Amino acid sequence: MILRKPLLLLTALAVATFSFAQSQSGLLDSLMRQYAAHKKFNGSVLVAKGGKVLLEQGYGYKNVAAKTPATAADLYQYGSVTKQFTAAVILKLQEEKKLKLEDKLSKFFPQFSFADSVTLRHLLSHTSGIFNYTNDARFMNTEAVKPTTQARIFELFANKPLAFAPGSKYSYSNSNYMLLGYIAEKVSGKPYEALVRQYILKPAGMNTAGFDFAALKSGNKSTGYNIINGNQAMTAGIVDSSASYAAGALYGSVYDLYAWHRALQKGKVLSAQSMKQMETVALNNYALGVVVDTAYGKRVVSHGGGIFGFITDFVRYPEEDLAIVVLSNNGAVPVDNIAKGLAGIVFGQKVEWPAARTEITVPVDILNNYVGEYEITPAFKMMITLEGGQLMAQATGQSKNPLFAESNTKFFLKVVDAQLQFNKNAQGEVESLTLFQGGREIGGKKIK
Repeated sequence: MILRKPLLLLTALAVATFSFAQSQSGLLDSLMRQYAAHKKFNGSVLVAKGGKVLLEQGYGYKNVAAKTPATAADLYQYGSVTKQFTAAVILKLQEEKKLKLEDKLSKFFPQFSFADSVTLRHLLSHTSGIFNYTNDARFMNTEAVKPTTQARIFELFANKPLAFAPGSKYSYSNSNYMLLGYIAEKVSGKPYEALVRQYILKPAGMNTAGFDFAALKSGNKSTGYNIINGNQAMTAGIVDSSASYAAGALYGSVYDLYAWHRALQKGKVLSAQSMKQMETVALNNYALGVVVDTAYGKRVVSHGGGIFGFITDFVRYPEEDLAIVVLSNNGAVPVDNIAKGLAGIVFGQKVEWPAARTEITVPVDILNNYVGEYEITPAFKMMITLEGGQLMAQATGQSKNPLFAESNTKFFLKVVDAQLQFNKNAQGEVESLTLFQGGREIGGKKIK
């Protein structure tokens, strides 16, 4: 009889825990269905805590034209989530004493004028000051979808001066991680892809992950879109794996990233010392291939990714053994707020749910005040026009889209989750706008 009471208590506790998990799963799914219903998400999601999967589901379509439903097994380009795998490869090579984080770039590529002042640690932490090759508009618009070479990538940043003294500031640069991939190949004598498979994909059990997404033949391959608007969608070009390489070429499913989380939790890939190095912040909350911050009072290790047609977020709360994977094939919709909301539900916190915006009618004479050109940056402008009583917005290099009023000064787009606020000066003249998108507020001065 003495032994039965603890047994009954454990049984009751197990039932209560199971019920709580079920309730959480329902809430997680409801949140995602709400995002999907308001056209603010299209893709696949996985949430798992303590080794138990709470949500594994696809929402919307993996192919809009064919109306093929998205599933949890679908494959997406991860974009910059790839960087933590490159960082892990470098750390593995350090464990094997083939390189050190304090090695200078000149040890591997002495031809760069700045090679003697940049270390591998600077590259890993985005503190090198090296020009970001993906800021080259011509390359991104005309060459990113084609096979390229190491020599061509070097041409994009080799002759540009450093933006600052290495180690003094943070500035995100994909060039850093391209260099790291080339360095890994040079010291190991193996292709970068082979190294990632050897050190990470195979031991972690990332069975459907790979690199050449353009050549992938799989029924689980998701189509990437620049914009999804109802049943209409603009298909995105596929960035070639040689153009994104060690900075963003990896693809896979939510299950592959969850397998990586489990491998990290169990210490199956990196030593404890390497893990500590990987998660030690340099500047701007950036460590080595990952961002380390706090959310809901807990330490969170994460990285997002954005590549033609795909937006991703991979979030880990290591101490809570919580993994959240959000993979979207709508390149116009940010997903970081979604991942934060999913974590909030797991932690029992108040979460802001997406809601439909109410459209109102604004007199044409008021709308006419907003017509003009607004400068967000010297290279990125917003043109506002009035066509048939409808206010339209067209950003540099993008299509024209209608704006819908929710007040006399604030408007929203339906094709993406973004809003525009028009601002007036003391004389009542429109002098600027504010763009709200992805949790950011960006100002633009009226110049015409």
